[in-house]
Amino acid sequence: MAAGEPPHRDAGGQDPAMSGAALAEGHVAVVTGGGSGIGRALAIRLAQLGMRIAVVDLKREAAEATVAALPHPARGRAFAADVADAGAMRRCAEAVSAAFGPVNLLCNNAGILRAGTAWTTSESDWALTLGINVRGVVNGLAAFVPGMIDAGKPARILNTASIGGLCPAPGVASYIASKYAVVGLTETLRDELAAGGHDHIGVSLLCPGGVATDIWQGANDAGRPSDRLARDVLQAMSAPRPDQASAEGIAGLAVEAMLAGRFWIVAAQPSLHGRIAERHRAISEAIGRDSPGLYG
Repeated sequence: MAAGEPPHRDAGGQDPAMSGAALAEGHVAVVTGGGSGIGRALAIRLAQLGMRIAVVDLKREAAEATVAALPHPARGRAFAADVADAGAMRRCAEAVSAAFGPVNLLCNNAGILRAGTAWTTSESDWALTLGINVRGVVNGLAAFVPGMIDAGKPARILNTASIGGLCPAPGVASYIASKYAVVGLTETLRDELAAGGHDHIGVSLLCPGGVATDIWQGANDAGRPSDRLARDVLQAMSAPRPDQASAEGIAGLAVEAMLAGRFWIVAAQPSLHGRIAERHRAISEAIGRDSPGLYG
């Protein structure tokens, strides 16, 4: 560690002392974006472990449908909240605490996608995407982490980013920017918890590739983007694809990884493996080339 460098957990992301402790039977899990897709699958998989589930979604009826699908619906409860609204998330945390007590697992999973290039995406789409995908995570942390710290009990935070937070893709600039932000935020969160001595709280980062959910349909419903590139990407990605994972498969992977105490949870189509490796190779090469003479 260099002089003045803050403490941090192993970048490999293992915290075996916390493995599985937060996901014990009877413990409480909060899942945002729990009304559909990966969030719904996470809620169901966690309920299969015997956890009590707070399903949070902008649409109460969607959250209620997920609760009804749990193996033991009486152990779940639906909460309607806009993750982009800090006040709404604080009130949600208070309601969850009143219903269940201390939270052991926070899954910041809510997210949306809008198509558009870096220079044509509308101000409203930038605000909406960053509001839900980035501020939604920030608001979840602000609402729930203080209680996790005060409780002093085994806890874990799962932030859902995307393979798009590790590998750029054209035509969805606001989404890619938001997911890169979630990756950096989550790595920082891990190190801040370590620096603060909050070793009872583990952190995991989920970066899935293509998943068969309705996120692309939501982008379609928002209207056609103004530029051809974004329209072509939207059309291609909205169609069913044989290389997509299922939401249930991603949720199962995430739970398995959290039980093992892993930070990095990354799954992607084979076509992306080389691109990610090349990006890291290029960064390492640039550091070696550009650093000499500037840093002692």
